[in-house]
Amino acid sequence: MPRAMSLLPRPIRSKLARRRLAAARLVACDLDGTLLNGDGMIGARTARLIGEIIALGVEFVFITARHHSAASPFSDELHLDETIISLDGAMTSRPHRGEPESTIAMPTPSALEVAAAALAAPDVAAALVLADRLVVTDADMLVPRRHIHWNIDRTPIDAASRESAVGRSAVLELLASGSFLGVNRLHARIAANPRGLRIHLYGSESHPDLWYLEVRNENACKLRALEAYVRRRGIGMREVIAIGDARNDLEFCEKSGYTVAVKNAVAPLKRMADFVTARDCTDEGIDEFLEHFLEARRAGVTN
Repeated sequence: MPRAMSLLPRPIRSKLARRRLAAARLVACDLDGTLLNGDGMIGARTARLIGEIIALGVEFVFITARHHSAASPFSDELHLDETIISLDGAMTSRPHRGEPESTIAMPTPSALEVAAAALAAPDVAAALVLADRLVVTDADMLVPRRHIHWNIDRTPIDAASRESAVGRSAVLELLASGSFLGVNRLHARIAANPRGLRIHLYGSESHPDLWYLEVRNENACKLRALEAYVRRRGIGMREVIAIGDARNDLEFCEKSGYTVAVKNAVAPLKRMADFVTARDCTDEGIDEFLEHFLEARRAGVTN
């Protein structure tokens, strides 16, 4: 569905966008493909600009598909204490606070069934993603980089311990990796009975015969988690600046007051965006918007 404001005449749309930019109280920013540069880091200039934005009283919140433990080091780098929305909305937690603020776990019966299917699948390694660790069938399994960080513990699991592991802890996600045939067969088995689940199947960008399957609660998404968070903070979604690059960013970007897309973003996101950077994330294109935002706020733009 097209963003409502994008249907307005350009002069009116531009005027509304400037007002929302001036009134913004929170920036919700994706990490991979957006904030992080070609080295997978936050550039020094980017960090300085974010610090200046925070000094103006604007919250800066990470909203990412990474596990919280794989995102929190970037909060530490920026000296942020703001909540991190992680696992595409399945977990909301402040850095170094122990228990999450909120989680959206897979229903236990579904988690047991999915775990059983993954354990029985040939040529597939699986991980049950919990709030504090990964419970894995193969300690050396290849998982997307957003899930890997030295802060995440890995606990082995087998058929005998599957039920007790699932019963003790909420399963926020199942992640499976393996051959094309193995992962697609597992996908077909889970998709045949997808009760309350959101299922994502995709191939690796760096390993031609490696495929991934991610399974979460159907209600776990960035938009719902962000809506819940800003409601607790007394902030309206129209007071949010959303910054992203991928399809899992479309929903929360569409509902936010002002949307930013980096050059490397998917086409639908760039079409709805109020600001598209001329450089991509590898060249720290996000700096273009951060500078624009600071200039607008300091100038007191209201019209």
